[in-house]
Amino acid sequence: MKKFGISLVAVFLVGIAGWFFQNQSGKTVEKITIAEASQSIFAVLYIADVRGYFADEGLEVTFKTFTSGRDALHSVLSGQADIATVFQAPIILNTVAGKSLAIITELHNSSKNLAIIARRDRGIATESDLRGKKIAITKNTSAEYFFYLLMRSNLMTVSDVVLEATEPEEMARKLKEGLVDAVATWSPHTYNAKRAFPENGTVTFFSDIFTDISVLVGDADLIRKRSEAFKRLLRALSKAEKFLQNHLEQAIDITISRLQDQSPQTIKDTWDWADRRLGLSHLLLVVMNDQAQWLKEKRFFDGLIPDFHSIILVDYLKSVNPEVVTIRKRTNGM
Repeated sequence: MKKFGISLVAVFLVGIAGWFFQNQSGKTVEKITIAEASQSIFAVLYIADVRGYFADEGLEVTFKTFTSGRDALHSVLSGQADIATVFQAPIILNTVAGKSLAIITELHNSSKNLAIIARRDRGIATESDLRGKKIAITKNTSAEYFFYLLMRSNLMTVSDVVLEATEPEEMARKLKEGLVDAVATWSPHTYNAKRAFPENGTVTFFSDIFTDISVLVGDADLIRKRSEAFKRLLRALSKAEKFLQNHLEQAIDITISRLQDQSPQTIKDTWDWADRRLGLSHLLLVVMNDQAQWLKEKRFFDGLIPDFHSIILVDYLKSVNPEVVTIRKRTNGM
């Protein structure tokens, strides 16, 4: 009887502690798993975690790390994560395949996150010198679309080169070993490829004709069902963005500490290549529609291009920071 009384008291105290914790924060704890593509452009995620902004919002966040947004999105679609850091191409392909997705914010935009790194010793000095060369590329990603645009702007097509399907982490090795003449990829793989050679051993091609945009995207039904949790997530990320703007050196240090498989110098040297901020802009729609047209031309799908406006949930970010939402809300839906 005595043991029973002690156990009852213990249960009571645990219950009181749990009530106190919830009452102090004013929120029940929500669990969210984020599939992220492990890049410095996602700094606001790492800052929100390290600075405790997720915890402040009553969130328990778990990260699952991938080398591409394509694989991160697959984790969401397979039920292993709740939301992912993704670029446009995987979202488009899955939307036309009938997947119900929802975007809640942009995370970055850049005209330098994607680039072509080419070996000078293969006779490459200008974009036109890529004709007839072997190019490593990760298929069905924004890098492939970027390469298509750069070829077109130089009066070439992909049929003028030899494409070598390559995963991002293999880019630097293939270029160094001479298995390809150039790579078309994103940071940090561009930087790693360049560093594998002596100074002036490579040439880098950026292009202003393409703006790279990453977003947070998840299953539409799940996001609507757990709307409060995802609004908390955006509030935490908004705090992280302000911290990044006001404490740049600390923000970079936090990002370096989280991306331990990447060179600190790489992160520092490429930091200014991207604008890391939340938002929902008309530019996102333009980029998605243009890429969708390209994918349709490649015969990835037939029929009409989807209405991408319908998968952007503007109300979530508007409730946190309405000034960064410049895309208009549809009157018949979101």
